[in-house]
Amino acid sequence: NRLVDSMLGNMVQVNEAWNTSPINKYIVPTEVSFQPVTRDGVAEPVRGETSYQIGLPMARVELAEAMDWETSRIITVGEMNDRLVRLQNADQRFMYLSMVRALLYNAAWTFYSNEDNLPSEIPVVPLALSSDDQTYPGAAATNASIGDAQHYTAQANALGDGADDPFDTIAEKMHQFNGTTNAPLVAFLGGATNVANAKALTNVYNVTETRYVNFGSAANTVSDAIQSNLIFGDKVIGEHASGIVLVDWSSVVPANKIIVMNMDRKPLGVRQSQYNALRGIYETNYDENGGNVLFDRYRRQMGFGVVDRIAGFVHQVANATYDPGVTPMV
Repeated sequence: NRLVDSMLGNMVQVNEAWNTSPINKYIVPTEVSFQPVTRDGVAEPVRGETSYQIGLPMARVELAEAMDWETSRIITVGEMNDRLVRLQNADQRFMYLSMVRALLYNAAWTFYSNEDNLPSEIPVVPLALSSDDQTYPGAAATNASIGDAQHYTAQANALGDGADDPFDTIAEKMHQFNGTTNAPLVAFLGGATNVANAKALTNVYNVTETRYVNFGSAANTVSDAIQSNLIFGDKVIGEHASGIVLVDWSSVVPANKIIVMNMDRKPLGVRQSQYNALRGIYETNYDENGGNVLFDRYRRQMGFGVVDRIAGFVHQVANATYDPGVTPMV
């Protein structure tokens, strides 16, 4: 629960309008400043925003439990509790995997929907791709648009010093947009090998050597503030010289991925049914064969997709070309 609640709170934007309109325009404000006024008393106009289209899928998933009539008569409180725990775990696992899959999949795709009064084809976008010609507002004083943003990268070698240390480049790419200068960046590393190699980097400082140290006359201590950057991982590894806090997160699957996020923004959006009665977990129970077999069926309708395309970054280690390792929601 803590894991998924934290992911929902830190990764996912909620907008009621998206439940009734799964295809929307997402607006990214630009960075502006006062302009010089000409002798005629006119300043050059500035563009206040840029935008792109987003689409949100929505899966219909279900957990079915069955028992015969006699079993239903003698089920114990403990057995019923086990069923409820199993339901809860299944629901949390579905949401977690859906969120991670939405971040890792690196291509635009079409979600085919049969929902009433909604489009039958919903185009879904990934994090920023240089191949789709989308421009984003830059953070420079000129506010130049950035059209070659690429937020899925890979390296053939394992993490190592020099050219095999990707964090400086990632930080530069994540800080180049409007509103992202000095953004709080957190990298979630999967796999024991990735974590060990990251700890060994020359530019990675142990927790006790980071900006979170409280200097004291008798002894230095580590501020609890670093735990705010743990978010939903397992353990804070330390801090890279680029300013990225590194977190060991065993739940990153596939394990050769590094997920970097701007914690001031939320890359994902969520969509549920347009009807309140079909939100959350609801029962769709029925009896089979005259009541001899009883089915307890629990259904949820929910989907996640990228909405802020510059709020996240995924880097793959030990593979020359990025491979998502996941398929989109169908």
